[in-house]
Amino acid sequence: MNYSIYEHGNSVKIPNRKDLEMFLISVREEFDNYRDIDKENNRQNFLAFDGDLARAKNYCGFVHTPDVQIDIWPKLFDSHHPTDENKSIYIQHILYWLSYCTKWKFPFLKNKLESIEITDFPEIIINLMATEILRTISEQPIALYEDVQVSLQNPKGRINFSRYLSKGFVSGNHHILECDYAPFQFDNALNRIIKFVARVLERRAKHEDTLYKLTEILFILDEVSDVYCSVNDLDRIRLNTHYSDYEPIIETCRIVINQLFYNSGGYEQSHWCLLLPMELIFEDFIAGFIKRNFRGWEVDYQKSDKYLVESPSAFQMQHDIFLTKSSTNIIIDTKYKIRQPVDLNSGKKGVSQSDMYQMLTYAYRRGCNNVLMLYPNTGDKVNTHTFNIKSGYEDFDEVIKVTVADVPIWSMTAFSKGELDTNLYSVLDRILSQYAQ
Repeated sequence: MNYSIYEHGNSVKIPNRKDLEMFLISVREEFDNYRDIDKENNRQNFLAFDGDLARAKNYCGFVHTPDVQIDIWPKLFDSHHPTDENKSIYIQHILYWLSYCTKWKFPFLKNKLESIEITDFPEIIINLMATEILRTISEQPIALYEDVQVSLQNPKGRINFSRYLSKGFVSGNHHILECDYAPFQFDNALNRIIKFVARVLERRAKHEDTLYKLTEILFILDEVSDVYCSVNDLDRIRLNTHYSDYEPIIETCRIVINQLFYNSGGYEQSHWCLLLPMELIFEDFIAGFIKRNFRGWEVDYQKSDKYLVESPSAFQMQHDIFLTKSSTNIIIDTKYKIRQPVDLNSGKKGVSQSDMYQMLTYAYRRGCNNVLMLYPNTGDKVNTHTFNIKSGYEDFDEVIKVTVADVPIWSMTAFSKGELDTNLYSVLDRILSQYAQ
């Protein structure tokens, strides 16, 4: 069964709930850094189950098992039908957001996203990986010095006397020398890892263009040994600056081998997934965009150097983004929530009371008068509103300025990275220029 659903959207019927649920419990280990999963209770937080019905929560991506294939799309698009044309636009936007992420690293996103024609999400990830690997190994084939230990009658390289005494001398093979040397060879550890990853991707690829690229990779690496590789093999790779182009390839291989996309957890490779926590992706995207495009601002991501209570330290504060420029400080809180038109007409402008309380507490504690609450746009129109909040203390006349704004991070009319960059920069620049001194 194949399903295309949206975050927090409709439920779908699952033929084998136990198999899917056990797989998702194994996948949860990939999200240790974010602590989204209650591991003590052996649970997962990707799908909500009700009998044999499953409903997406706040992750987008895909989950594939032998019984069911579920593609989960961001809730921002849920007013549109998941046609092939629309799914192509969805994918382009997701990859656009990921291209700015600094915490969620996807080193293979170097191609023009507008040129992508594949509408299958898993396939496009494989295609992007294969494109970057093929480009790198074609333009700069890599041969490395690699340590080799051999037993020889004639010395070569350096004689390892410790190994000679323990292995050859005591066994009566006095004429056999234990030698260490480092030949310069194409069949090296890094190429073996790349070939292993290409084999893994080849088993998953379906598109003709993707298979062609993977076949080309394997042809170039034909003389390299076929061996199973682990993340420990990657950790032992050391490259000099001459081969800096291979750093993204190493990170791409790490993604595959760590099974961020190909998570077996004791299962066959017929189970696999990519699940992205959209609150964190939205936050990471905004931080990365500001850091790359607003050079005058110092960007602190996940700043958590203060507590609400100092002695003893308790209630640690953590700002999504903290901006500094000269004497100006701004607390930015990203809210991956949809503000409906009816909310925008209310006095609260779609801002929850608990969110406002939290931001005011952070602002007063840090002594910061400027707060931005950023929401993804719900359409082509961008809505902005400012709350000026005064203290109730008579001798305290400070006003905290809380600006609530939509930021244009998507458009269904057409996908253009340049146009999205321009629109987002224009909105953020207009807001930040009000604070800059």
